[in-house]
Amino acid sequence: MKKKTWFLNFSLFILQIFTSSIALDVTQFGAIGDGVTDDSQAFLKAWEAVCSGTGDGQLVVPAGMTFMLQPLKFQGSCKSAPIFVQILGNLVASSKGNWKGDKDQWILFTDIEGLVIEGDGEINGQGSSWWEHKGSRPTALKFKSCNNLRLSGLTHVDSPMAHIHINDCNYVTISSLRINAPESSPNTDGIDVGASSNVVIQDCIIATGDDCIAINSGTSNIHISGIDCGPGHGISIGSLGKDGETATVENVCVQNCNFRGTMNGARIKTWQGGSGYARMITFNGITLDNVENPIIIDQLYNGGDSDNAKDHKSSAVEVSKVVYSNFIGTSKSEYGVDFRCSERVPCTEIFLRDVKIETASSGSGQVAQGQCLNVRGVSTLAVPGLECLALSTDMLSSTQLPEQTCMLAQSVQPSTTQPMQDPIWDFESRGKRLRVYNAVLVSFVSLVTYILGRRIMGFIGETVDSIKSIKIRQLLTQAITLGMIVTSALIIWKALICVTGSESPVVVVLSESMEPGFQRGDILFLRMTDEPIRAGEIVVFSVDGREIPIVHRAIKVHERGDTKEVDVLTKGDNNDIDDIGLYAEGQLWLHRHHIMGRAVGFLPYVGWVTIIMTEKPIIKYILIGALGLLVITSKD
Repeated sequence: MKKKTWFLNFSLFILQIFTSSIALDVTQFGAIGDGVTDDSQAFLKAWEAVCSGTGDGQLVVPAGMTFMLQPLKFQGSCKSAPIFVQILGNLVASSKGNWKGDKDQWILFTDIEGLVIEGDGEINGQGSSWWEHKGSRPTALKFKSCNNLRLSGLTHVDSPMAHIHINDCNYVTISSLRINAPESSPNTDGIDVGASSNVVIQDCIIATGDDCIAINSGTSNIHISGIDCGPGHGISIGSLGKDGETATVENVCVQNCNFRGTMNGARIKTWQGGSGYARMITFNGITLDNVENPIIIDQLYNGGDSDNAKDHKSSAVEVSKVVYSNFIGTSKSEYGVDFRCSERVPCTEIFLRDVKIETASSGSGQVAQGQCLNVRGVSTLAVPGLECLALSTDMLSSTQLPEQTCMLAQSVQPSTTQPMQDPIWDFESRGKRLRVYNAVLVSFVSLVTYILGRRIMGFIGETVDSIKSIKIRQLLTQAITLGMIVTSALIIWKALICVTGSESPVVVVLSESMEPGFQRGDILFLRMTDEPIRAGEIVVFSVDGREIPIVHRAIKVHERGDTKEVDVLTKGDNNDIDDIGLYAEGQLWLHRHHIMGRAVGFLPYVGWVTIIMTEKPIIKYILIGALGLLVITSKD
């Protein structure tokens, strides 16, 4: 009876570890969620708790509730990293008449490492009461100095000014957002990015009264894809150089985006009198539907009145190495391409390739016109054509074309943060843990533990009896048998190395970066021959400073003509960017000695045994010890 009681108590202890509530809920700190009561202080208390390490770094805004908030500042740094904020309910700002506090922003997150904000809730800035206001208006959601930031899934509506502002952040991923404001709402940009690097924005639907996305000064390595923009002012680089500012923007990729009824499509805008540069910018795979200015570079920008501006300044932000490729669709105006550049600092290395823009109003497929001023570059298969650009039938082979593609121009390091997990017992509709089935779970686990305990105790007793009956000669025989088993395994492994040519013929996929092709726990079989690696092949490679090899796909291969040596660039299928950030510092390519082999086959999920024993070494030691003991004590 005492043994049974011990097993039951132990079961309850283990179960409590797995089912106890971890994530913090803002309602635990006094938030009401009726849409009227000011819940600001409750949110600040909840943040203070989660930032200090309580709640395992997880904070939940429950579904089915609306929380009215005054301006809030969520300050880091935090003891927990990463911090997960799951917004399932709605956040609503105070109206202008009841506003209290900072008018620069409504919600601010600052100095937080590894912040993840996810959910299907809504953030409503109540902007309609502000839009007629001539003075300062707040940005709805701002992130400052937040590295390794991820934002996804939410709906953002009616901000007084810009909906989301990213400033001084490094390694940012924004995905699957909906951003909505009336077309007439002033300055309601969707996403503004400034003084930040390594930013990915993807798969968002944005309809606002200003730029869908604006890339401002101090930015580099920006990758934008899968954006459905309209109404709005398109995707803009700038404005840059206002009030004599020295501006810098480089390595920007915008691809596979749709513009519907927007004022602009792909736009670069700079003020006269500024300095600096906007360079290495690619717009690729763009669809246009009734867009006022599909392609535009405006170095004479002066707040929207460029038509009347005069080129009278001695300096300008230099615009160079810009590629427009694979554009198709219609222009609302007669001009599909409009380049207005400075006489003193002209636009250079501007490339148009596979561009076909027609006028929407004609209804007969009439080609749109193009106009340009102080532009130098190359055009191929572009309609409309531009007299200022040299014609080329093979622009891709031109030595003038910048070495950039949307696939490879980025070097963003994959975020190390993981999404908040939602096991089936984790969150109900209001974000609280379910405890309805605790009694059933307790009974079930107790029964299983009791049965296993009885069997384990019996096995231990039999093993002790076997050890007592072992003779010295038999013990030596069994030890030799165990040694032969280990030696045979090593011989087989060495034989596989010789046959496959790979130093590690079998590897286990440890991460989710190759999904959906390969899942975590799959076993890959490798082979390495003298044949060169080809783009598209799955390779396993190791780099200096990393003990664990990486399984990724080769996406670009460069073969040197003189030595026939091959340089390889890799990327995980489930990653947004290439692997340059994973390589050793200053390394841009993999070489032959880095690659352990190419995948030639796999077994699904079998490697989970290895993963479990790697993550829980005690299990490995227990298993090895038990097998060794079983061999030594065996009487057969």
